[in-house]
Amino acid sequence: MSCKKSTTPDMVLQKKGPAPLRQKTKKEFESLSGEPLISTSRRMELEKELLEQFHLQEQIFSLVPVPLVMKDANSVYLHVNQAFADFLGLPREQALGKGPFDLFSPEFAQRIFEEDQEIIRNGVPATDLERRIKDGHGKMVWLKSYKGPVFNSSGGVIGIVGGNMDITAVKNAEEALRKSEERWKFAVEGAGDGVSEWNLETGDVFYSKQWKAMLGYKDDEIAPTFEEQKKRIHPDDLSEVMFALEQHLRGETPSFSHEFRLATKNGGWIWVLDRAKVIEWSDDGAPLRMIGIYTDITRRKSAEEMILHQATHDMLTGLPNRMLFNDRLFMAMADGKRLGRKTALIFLDLDNFKTVNDTLGHQMGDLLLMAVAERLSKEIREIDTLARFGGDEFAFVIPFLENKEGAAALADRIQQSLCREFRIDGKSLFITGSMGVAFHPDDSDDLETIMKQADMAMYRSKREGRNAWRFWG
Repeated sequence: MSCKKSTTPDMVLQKKGPAPLRQKTKKEFESLSGEPLISTSRRMELEKELLEQFHLQEQIFSLVPVPLVMKDANSVYLHVNQAFADFLGLPREQALGKGPFDLFSPEFAQRIFEEDQEIIRNGVPATDLERRIKDGHGKMVWLKSYKGPVFNSSGGVIGIVGGNMDITAVKNAEEALRKSEERWKFAVEGAGDGVSEWNLETGDVFYSKQWKAMLGYKDDEIAPTFEEQKKRIHPDDLSEVMFALEQHLRGETPSFSHEFRLATKNGGWIWVLDRAKVIEWSDDGAPLRMIGIYTDITRRKSAEEMILHQATHDMLTGLPNRMLFNDRLFMAMADGKRLGRKTALIFLDLDNFKTVNDTLGHQMGDLLLMAVAERLSKEIREIDTLARFGGDEFAFVIPFLENKEGAAALADRIQQSLCREFRIDGKSLFITGSMGVAFHPDDSDDLETIMKQADMAMYRSKREGRNAWRFWG
């Protein structure tokens, strides 16, 4: 298939394609996922890989005003933000390369290390880890920590990313509530949280002015009933909230603590942390009065979502990155095997993209990449995945195919789509792409192998003239 070429001579320069991506061996993957401790040389290799993988998170680390860290598989701090350094009372440089036993008390360091190793072994995030600790300025504070695994391109856990929220004010409010109602009222008024008091005998609920203000209402716009809160809980959160609430009202849990969304007056949503407790029971064990404290945690939730998005998406195009792509490919292969369907893997490399950067500048190159990503996204189904691996490399996961013709038709559409003119900042640009296609389970039943096959097929299409696609088989 031919495409219209740019009239600029430099736009038709040929370039030598990069060498095929090196894939980790199965032995490396098993070593990474199964051994709690690794050799020094292997650790240095993983540190480098972890730093490269999280290069795009540097900005978000510096912007988020909560302590954030990245650690390798042995809990050595590879990167910390300024908020974490301020918490320790140390310059950032003095925290890098150190382990928990270098920065904290032996008991607390051991706890951190054991938590980290559990994540390394299981690959499962740990959330809501509450602990009391003395910061670098000698002040005792409560922290709620969140830790998650960092995976390499083969799915092995190579490190940990984590954040810490200072919840000292929340803990102080809870302690005030426990000791006496007077101290509870004083703590709540000072903290600016919303408050509710539910009389379960009459059904009346008192909502404080701050509770109503969080949702954008005036003091006389909320009726004193529990239904006023219930009808504003997000439908996706309602069943969990009610289940946890009923557990506490039956006396099965010592308190109620839940994060959920509430609808605001203007039609938006805020995240709240609701901490509540029945403070009065009848002689026969029936709940009589319940106090609740509501903290607006929308900013914290937004920060968590930003961190997660940065960890799994390309910053320039917003497409999934290699880590998320590998996860999607693994799930598609598993679902296809279970349902007896094929999964197509397509690698795409833009032809002569370096010419754009060299002649028009990197800014124009970035704009072209964004335009290409937007155009390619329109060619795939909702269940498909389009990712950017970096540079001018893109990849597709096309699941639930009955035959190879579906992938061939998509490859043709992609070529035709790229052939159309790109108008960027008043300039007319043309670009083509070379693609390679491999299939699961026809070509391979192994994730690493099928990726290598698609990559090799792509480079074959480049060697045979570019602006084409080839099957692996």
